[in-house]
Amino acid sequence: TKVDDDIRVLIEETKEAEKHHKKELKDLNSKFHTIRSKFQSLDQRISKVSHTAVRTGQQLEAVDKNRRKTEAGKKMIRQFLEFNTGDSHKFDPIFRDFSDLNRLKTAAATIQQLQKYSNQLRGDDKAKIAKKAIQDTADKIEAHMLSRFQTELLQSHLKKAKVLA
Repeated sequence: TKVDDDIRVLIEETKEAEKHHKKELKDLNSKFHTIRSKFQSLDQRISKVSHTAVRTGQQLEAVDKNRRKTEAGKKMIRQFLEFNTGDSHKFDPIFRDFSDLNRLKTAAATIQQLQKYSNQLRGDDKAKIAKKAIQDTADKIEAHMLSRFQTELLQSHLKKAKVLA
């Protein structure tokens, strides 16, 4: 009958649609796995690159640290040689102008370093001039700091006095 034929046609169409749907689902599943695999590969490469970037950054920091130490060493040597001339006009300006509290602190810290290094040169006659000039400058800085400390204390500038202490 006509109804049976319609049912058979519909069943055939449904089977065909189901087959087509399964094929599309299989294709989508395959594409999903391909994309997931590519994403994992990309994620691994990004991770590798980020680790390389971190290592490179650490190496750059180490190089920069060494560069700063080298520059500080050069500056100390230059300053020591300036002191070895005995001519205070050739000294780094930081040892001549104490108007600014930060400059005074920097001068005090630097002269302490120079004293430390000059004390390690025991018995070296070539460094006598530098040792004396460094000690004289250290005494001058200490006297200036004490004077400034007393002034700040008398003026009730306790924060500045604390820095000088």
